Amino acid sequence: MSFKQFPQIDQASVNSARAENALESFFSQANGFISRKESPDKGCDYDAELIIDDTNAYNWRFGIQLKSIEKLRLTGNRTLISYAFKTSRLNYLLNRPVGDGLIVIFDDESGSAYFDYAQAIYKRLNTERGSELWHENETVNIHIPVVNLLNAESVKEIHQWFAQNFSKASFILRSQGPRYNYPVIPSQDEEFDINNPEKIKDLLLRYGFTLMRAHDLALLYDMIKAIPTSTLDQHPELLIMAAIVFGEIGARYDSQHIIQKLKRRSLITDEHLHLIRLTELKNRFGLGEMDIKEFIDELKIQRQFVSSPQNQLALDMTIILHELLMPKFYHPLPSGIYERIRLANERIKTLEIDQQSKQQLEVWHTENLASLIAFYRLKQLNQLAIQRSMGFKNRTAELVKESNMLADLQKELHSELERLFKVGQGSDDKLLQAYVIMVRASYVLAQEIDVISQMPVLDDIKFHTEQMFLNTITLSLQAVDLFRDLNFLEPAYRCLYYGIELLTVSRQVHRYTDYFDLDLLYKLKKDMEQKWDLRAYDFVVPGFIEKQVAENELQEKKPMIVTRDLDDEQLLNMAKTFCQAIDLPHQSLRFVMDELKGYRTFYRYNTDGYEIKRAPLIPFYEREYQQPVKFIIRNLATGIFTFPIQDVEAQLKLWGLTEVNN
Repeated sequence: MSFKQFPQIDQASVNSARAENALESFFSQANGFISRKESPDKGCDYDAELIIDDTNAYNWRFGIQLKSIEKLRLTGNRTLISYAFKTSRLNYLLNRPVGDGLIVIFDDESGSAYFDYAQAIYKRLNTERGSELWHENETVNIHIPVVNLLNAESVKEIHQWFAQNFSKASFILRSQGPRYNYPVIPSQDEEFDINNPEKIKDLLLRYGFTLMRAHDLALLYDMIKAIPTSTLDQHPELLIMAAIVFGEIGARYDSQHIIQKLKRRSLITDEHLHLIRLTELKNRFGLGEMDIKEFIDELKIQRQFVSSPQNQLALDMTIILHELLMPKFYHPLPSGIYERIRLANERIKTLEIDQQSKQQLEVWHTENLASLIAFYRLKQLNQLAIQRSMGFKNRTAELVKESNMLADLQKELHSELERLFKVGQGSDDKLLQAYVIMVRASYVLAQEIDVISQMPVLDDIKFHTEQMFLNTITLSLQAVDLFRDLNFLEPAYRCLYYGIELLTVSRQVHRYTDYFDLDLLYKLKKDMEQKWDLRAYDFVVPGFIEKQVAENELQEKKPMIVTRDLDDEQLLNMAKTFCQAIDLPHQSLRFVMDELKGYRTFYRYNTDGYEIKRAPLIPFYEREYQQPVKFIIRNLATGIFTFPIQDVEAQLKLWGLTEVNN
């Protein structure tokens, strides 16, 4: 370089400076961090110290490795950023206190930054590669989810994450360190002893609701259970906390007992009144003390008092789910429910909340989607059964349209469940993985019951291979352990229940071979009911299979007896389904409806010893459902039968038969 030449600023230098400026702006004192550049850099670019309670520098530090790249390389259906990272640098980050650090990728092109925790990356690598052989490599391609965008909201989550980790580590060190002659410097706070109920009580009074907001229900449950009832009774805050936590993990009898105690003593504060009321509603519904309509109505009332967008959405999605579960056979879905499901999913995307809360809402969305699919699937199967019974092979344009819509919904559901499960694996979120498995198991079980309901006409219909079905059972039983380890008692029990029901279908319907110990699973179910004081779930599948066989036999003897217990709205929807299935013109609907009403009237009268059949059509004169349907009724004892008649009720009364009072 000559005297007249000046140092040149290359683009790499500019990008590096932009990346550092971006990182320092996020990890600033205003956001609760003291960021220091490491010099010399031996494997970590920044040292970030947490500021606690806005003013206290605790010397709780973690490392940040910053990488600036010109263009992102995406993988995994463009959901993950792929970057070649030195394994030694990852190990260096993990070797810090609390065993975690942060890796930040700055995209020069967009000016956006993405992050992930070193522990999450490490666990994801082991999951993706199936072993730790990658340790021997100099570099490894790490994957960072594109949803982990560094912004004002995610920086708060990062601060909360590290503060919780350091707080737990400090608590464990101070309570357990003396056991191992480890020097412990007394903190300004009173010492906590993990085996001392009094100290645990103090910890809960100070941090309990913070832990609840951080979704740490498993830890809270363990801590509350360690405190004597007499101590809990002295602190209304702890009783409120216990009622909510016990309700959330499924210990509903315990939760209700505490709520009644709070009510008797008038201890429920205005601040927690709404949460307690919601907990009580979920408890009572879960314990069978209120029906689904009353539950929905009460939720709608409580919805009026909710101001948080997140809680509003959670309640709306709960209401949607139970409205989907409410319609009786041949009743339509609530008006506008498809649009409400779509709107709720869009609202999830716009919520500014932590990723764990957002993912929980996304799981609830898949549950609503699965219930919507169940409605359309049963309708399609019913129409297919009608077509086969009538020997009708052509499919109407309307049926093809509905079938394609159903296929699209199923594809969307499977894709979303797979995505959420991978997110759970990548972040080592056992709770997310378990909930995804539970939704999947529930969906498959409902699907099987729908097919069984149309047997033997549709006994060749299968939505799975043998291996897929057995894998679903295996995963459902694995989710039992995942939930149980996290103290989520009711979901653990529910997954066991689904596993047993699916195993029954596997053996009794599909005749698959397996190596599960069903007697052991029955025993585990009973033990869980007794140990956790859970309301027992009655098995549906064994009785349903027997009932279906009996109903098929009855249907052979008494055709259309199913109409006996249907109301007018159900009959109308049944008639519409029939017309759609065999492509009848609209004007035929009233004739099909009249036929169904004729059968219903016959079976609602005291007609034991009689039979009813449709009168045959007059060749070349009458066409199928182009004129009123006529019946022939016969006395089985005397052999006397009527001429073809339209008015069934008038004929029955003429013969002196009376309506049966149900």
